[in-house]
This record gives sequence, C-alpha cells and structure tokens, in this order.
Amino acid sequence: MAVSLVLRPEQIARAECILADGLESIQSVKKRTGADILFNWPIYDFDGGTIRSRFCLFGSRFGDYPSWGIAFGADGKPFWDYDGESGAPCFAGAYSYLVRDGKISDSLADKSANGRTAMGLKADGSLVIYVVAKNSAQACSTAALAQRMRELGCVQAINGDGSYSSQIITPAGQIVTGRKVAGYIGIWLKKEEESGEVDPMKSIYLSPSTQENNVGAGNYGTEEQRMNEIMDLIENQLRGHYILYRNRPEMTLQQVVADSNAKNPDLHFALHSNAGGGSGAECWICAKGGQAEEFANRLYEELSALTPGKDRGVKVSTSLYEVNKTKAPAVILEVEFHDTPEGAAWIVANKEAIARACVRAIMGHFGDKVPPAIAGTPGSGASEPEQPSTGKWYEKELAEAVAAGITDGTRPDDPCTRAEAAVMVLRALGKR
Repeated sequence: MAVSLVLRPEQIARAECILADGLESIQSVKKRTGADILFNWPIYDFDGGTIRSRFCLFGSRFGDYPSWGIAFGADGKPFWDYDGESGAPCFAGAYSYLVRDGKISDSLADKSANGRTAMGLKADGSLVIYVVAKNSAQACSTAALAQRMRELGCVQAINGDGSYSSQIITPAGQIVTGRKVAGYIGIWLKKEEESGEVDPMKSIYLSPSTQENNVGAGNYGTEEQRMNEIMDLIENQLRGHYILYRNRPEMTLQQVVADSNAKNPDLHFALHSNAGGGSGAECWICAKGGQAEEFANRLYEELSALTPGKDRGVKVSTSLYEVNKTKAPAVILEVEFHDTPEGAAWIVANKEAIARACVRAIMGHFGDKVPPAIAGTPGSGASEPEQPSTGKWYEKELAEAVAAGITDGTRPDDPCTRAEAAVMVLRALGKR
C-alpha cells in the first residue's frame, strides 16, 4: 500500500515537527495533537530513541548531521532550507537526498524493496508526501523512490526513516504498523471551504502493447514499437499529475495483469493498434456500467474525432484477458488498424495527436484541468492530426524519407536532436 498527497501552500494552516514522548505510536501522537496529517520522519536509535538525522523544532535541535531539507515557517508554508539556518520554527533534514534541483541523486545505494517515507517540493511550492508500507507491492529501493518523487513533480525531495517506521494517517487513508518512533511531522489543514479539498493523487497503470510480432503495413514496424512510442508521449504529459506505473515489453500478458493487480491503480489503460482489415478506433471493456465504461466513452469520443476511418464504438468482451482479469477499471483502446496502408500511415503521422487525445480523456475522467498545450475539444484545431507540410521545397524528399522509414514525417520544420539525427542516419543505412 502507498499513500501520496500533494498540498498547496494555501491549504496548510499549520505544520510542525513533533517530538515523541520517548518512543510513541502514531495513534497516540494523533490523539494528543489532533493533526490532520501525521507521518514519521527522523532516523533514531532503537535503544533510547536518540534522534540521528537533523530534526529541529522551536529552538531545539536534534541529530548529528547537518543537511538540506524542508523547513516549515510560522505560517505553515514549506520551503527548501539548509540545516534550519533560516530560523524557521521547524526543520526536517534528509536521511538521504532523492531529488536535488530536479535531478535524481546518483548516490542512492539501498536496493532493498522496503517501506519508505519521503517529502518533496514542487516548483510551485506544493508539498508532496509519499509513504509506502513495508512488505507491500509498492515497497521499493531508494532509487525507485526518487523516481516516484520526480514523477510526482518534485524538484527537491528527501528520504526519512523507513522500513516498519514508515507510517501515515490522513483524512483519506492510513498506513499504521504499530512501531513506536521518536518523531513525526504533523500538518493541520485549513477548512475545505477556505483551501479546497485534499485528495490523494490518483494512480494509473499504463499498458502499451507487448505484441512484438504484430507487424504493420509499410514502414509501421511493430505494434509494440509504435504503441510504446505513443505511451512515452502520454506518460510525459501525465507525469506530475498522477502516480504512474507501466508494463515492460518483455512481460507476458499474465505478468502485466498480475503487476497491475499488485499495484492496485485507480485506472488500467491498455493501448493497442488493431488488425483484420478494418478501420477506425474502438474500445473494449469487460461489462457495461461503472468507471471503465465512463472512461471508454471519453476515449472513444476523443479518438473517433481524429481517425480517418469508420469507427467501431465501445464494446464488451467477456474473454479478453486484460480487461476481465484486471482488478482496476480497465480499458483497451485500439487506435486504428495497422495492417492497412492507410491506417498504418495515419498512426505513424499522428502519434502526438493520439497521445494528446488520450491525455484529455484520462484527465477528464478524473475531473482534472487539462493543460493548455493539450486542451481542446474533439475535432477542434487544438486536436487536429499533424500532417507533413505541403507546398514546401522539401515535399518530395520528405515523402520519400517517410516511405523509406527514415522519419515519420511529423514536425518537418522543427530542429532535431543529435539522438534523432543518429536514429535517422542508422535507418537510412539499413541498420535500424
């Protein structure tokens, strides 16, 4: 189990480092403080409860090692600080750094899958809290923890005490192990009508096709390749808004479903291209009613406005393994047919438009505001398919390069990176 929260500064009425009464349970501290959110923090000795990582509260300093960390001002607002030198009432130092100035630390050596407690700050000053239980499917290494904090949008993030010490109580959920620890961080929230409701971040399992042997027409390549390219774009646009999980190309379908079920996401989204000589988009669910159908209808509305062929609707299957064996609401999107020249070419030329449509559907499903760069209604100018430019000096050459599989033809007037240039050269030489 994992609990994650993002708190805007204006939602916080008060935030404090709390010294336990010796070693004290989280339930006991919750009862005597009344904090809305309470989680463990400093490293301490089991014998006697001596605090070892820097922990400062109202003029008292604990811990042996100065460090960067997160301070809480008199107004409760969090900010990045070194060793409490700002003079803020409370300061929580790092047991280890996870993210510094947007970059993941290269010195995270703890590879064990363990309970973890982490805090971070987003660029807008929002506080991110992430706690994962020991012996849960989400238990992770410190490197994986750092990656999760960056995916949650953190530009700074630190690691606190872990293992069975990792505990949290929130209005939306809790992790309680029974271990008594030496210190906590407590947060008191403003009233909902003043600050807005605090919700845990939603989680999504992204499942692009693993069908490496499904080869499309023309320069399409494989279904696995193209769907992973589109899912990369989707993942980049969703990062920071949701907790993201994703399958790996080497997984079997059974392994994908088992992995999704272990992580228990709020939504399972599978992305495929179709075959069989048809045209258009379609969505598959296991049954009518519920969140899966609601999300499928959103997806279909977005994609059917883009696809050039006759679309096929939202369909129910009682035999498709991925939608019937996945515990979370699950939808399979077939974006178009890759075994027709028209369908294959359309997918290749419109990967970014497809990704934006999927992101609009996902964020709309969760009731979240869509960023301006991908906003728009189905069929509007903001979501129109991207096509190679015409009437330019390079029109013939670009068409030949697309036909040869050297490029997909999108963004013809944009500069390319060295990596993109290298890939195109290798394709031209027949080495990719």
